[in-house]
Amino acid sequence: MNLFDINLNKDAKIDKIKSTMIISVIASVIVISFSLVFLKFLFDLWSYSGRVYSAQRDARDTLQTNIDAYEQLKPQFDVLNSASGNPNSPDAGIVLDALPNVYDFPALAASMKKLADNSGVQLVSFGGVDEEGTVPVPSPDPAPYDIYFRVEVGGSYNDIQVFIDSLDLSIRPFEVVSIELFGSDDTLRADIRLKTYYQPTKNLNYPQRVVQ
Repeated sequence: MNLFDINLNKDAKIDKIKSTMIISVIASVIVISFSLVFLKFLFDLWSYSGRVYSAQRDARDTLQTNIDAYEQLKPQFDVLNSASGNPNSPDAGIVLDALPNVYDFPALAASMKKLADNSGVQLVSFGGVDEEGTVPVPSPDPAPYDIYFRVEVGGSYNDIQVFIDSLDLSIRPFEVVSIELFGSDDTLRADIRLKTYYQPTKNLNYPQRVVQ
């Protein structure tokens, strides 16, 4: 074997080693890349599972809170309902019908007219801002909504006092913000600014939530 043949064999071995190294490097890169992708997939799956578990836990806690509230309310409702027939204790139907769950400003004016007539005073004027377009809509967790308005009534001092007392005794809560009296005892006028509330309907149709 001459020197030329020896050099050819060396070159062939070097090329073979280079090819083997390149294949090994490529294979290593592929394995590492696959491993990184798989680890990221596992991490994303773990994170998603954590978010799903957290949302399920919140839904479970909300449901348990509603169940507890129901258990506390039911005995009180039974006691209220058992008072039916007692003129000093209105039954549950009357009370529940008196609690407004729909914003109805004209109905509030009608209520003031009825209270004024029953008290012997004249409802001179009724005013306020009808906010029907901006009130809260039914939701799973509604909050009371304030309604401000004013009435002006006329009558004797005693009749106006009866009217104010009827506001205090009304099933629907009324809070007197201010009272301004003017006129004489027989033709007295009272400008009364009040606040009442309405409770939006509780919507138990909880929407489905997609966890991202």
